[in-house]
Amino acid sequence: MHFDRYYAFDEMAEAMRALERAYPGMAKLNSAGKSYEGRDLWVLEITNRSSGPAQEKPGFYIDGNTHGGEVTGSMIALFTAYYLLSSYGLDKEVTASLDSRVWYILPRVNPDGAEAYLTSSFAGSGTRRGPGDTQGVFYHLYPEGYIKNYNGREVKIAPPRDMAAFKATGETGARSRAMLVSVCIYARSRARWIFSMTLMAS
Repeated sequence: MHFDRYYAFDEMAEAMRALERAYPGMAKLNSAGKSYEGRDLWVLEITNRSSGPAQEKPGFYIDGNTHGGEVTGSMIALFTAYYLLSSYGLDKEVTASLDSRVWYILPRVNPDGAEAYLTSSFAGSGTRRGPGDTQGVFYHLYPEGYIKNYNGREVKIAPPRDMAAFKATGETGARSRAMLVSVCIYARSRARWIFSMTLMAS
């Protein structure tokens, strides 16, 4: 199994089936449901079934790729499944975990958005609407607290700040970047951590 590129939906599904085939007593592939466009939400259930049924063990849940462009998280979740299965019997902490616990790993929460992101020029978080689309029954903003001039449908983007006036207020400056961070973290033996971040400049 290779982790040097992002997998499209069919490749991701086949990689998960390959893990189930390679570790029949440890991995079980289930569909948690269907996406809007009819794709399965594949979940790997990972545990040593000979030490007891999954339903009777404490569990961990990992998912990735909540938004269409966050494909890094899906590969990290898939790698986590691969690491757990391939380390059983070799790493005492992984072995103990799979003997006494169950892991549920859903690498791609948003298969429709990820497929659009990986196979087209689409760069949004889903496939239902595009930037600037403010029509349709799906579109409604729910305010948290008071929003000035809020009309129940739209919040206008504030005009650019006058930096001279901004600096005159005594503030030291403004952030020049905004980050969208997609993080999937998992623990390895000896408390080492692997993480991934996807950063988008504003």
